[in-house]
Amino acid sequence: MKEEKYIEAMFHYTHGIKQDPYNGYLYSNRSLAFLRMQQYYYALQDAKTTIQLMPKWTKVCRMIQYLLKVCHRSLLGKCEQLVNTTELQHAF
Repeated sequence: MKEEKYIEAMFHYTHGIKQDPYNGYLYSNRSLAFLRMQQYYYALQDAKTTIQLMPKWTKVCRMIQYLLKVCHRSLLGKCEQLVNTTELQHAF
């Protein structure tokens, strides 16, 4: 994703997920592509899937923290519509 071809990257990660649906790294990378495209809802969904597949991987926990901050800033407090914080608390 160095050339900022986030849409293309998202399609490649989606194809990879169809081939290997239990690969948490693919979900994590697709989450980052969604984040770069400002598709916060989808970024968060993939980050949550990454947590389910790789619960001890700290990188995804930091990504979710960042996503929550971005949601709060960019959506002016409407982040509750995108995130069930109780669900996130149980994920850690």
